[in-house]
Amino acid sequence: MGASTSIESIEKLLFQNLNRVILPGVKSGWLSPANLPTTAIALEVRGRVSGKKRTVPLVAWQWGDTLIVATFRGDRSQWLRNLASAEKARVWLAGEPANYRAFVMSRKLETSKQPGGVLGTVIEALRPSTYIGWAFAILEPPRARQRPPRKPKRAAKPRHR
Repeated sequence: MGASTSIESIEKLLFQNLNRVILPGVKSGWLSPANLPTTAIALEVRGRVSGKKRTVPLVAWQWGDTLIVATFRGDRSQWLRNLASAEKARVWLAGEPANYRAFVMSRKLETSKQPGGVLGTVIEALRPSTYIGWAFAILEPPRARQRPPRKPKRAAKPRHR
């Protein structure tokens, strides 16, 4: 067993135990105030191999309804790999669960669809950080589908007899 393998094992064990302690407080909202720009969230995503739901506590930066999560562990983060595969997640913020669309960016992983507009510009600004090992997840609530405007009903034509 090499030194890097034992370090990775210790790192994995450390995060597993830390997550067990923190997760209940984050899901309940006690450790996850919604009125701060940076807060804890609980991210639930399906495992890309097992198909089981996995939930991890993370720190996110709030920008309107959008959440941005960064990790220095990069592609070693299993939650990030699962999120890149699923492209959607359930997030607990302030004790309330909600569904989100996910965009992932790292040195090796990237989701197929990237947001445009201002959020796309933010993603491009973060991209250089991926070259030194950082990875990012951008979580957006699904936009409400806009229905096309209804056509006005025509008044019934009077029948002539």
